[in-house]
Amino acid sequence: MRNLERAGVPRSVAMKLTGHKTEAVYRRYAIVCEADLTEGLKKLTILDQSLRRTIKLSHS
Repeated sequence: MRNLERAGVPRSVAMKLTGHKTEAVYRRYAIVCEADLTEGLKKLTILDQSLRRTIKLSHS
């Protein structure tokens, strides 16, 4: 399941593939490790930097 999320598969599709009928059951098995958190923060930082550059350019 974690690999489906990492691959960008929408949750509704991942739930069908894994046979989970409810969000609660799906979340129970959607384990987040330290590497997942680190990767998420990296992506957030990249997005933030991109948005700041875009705003800076539009105000120039």
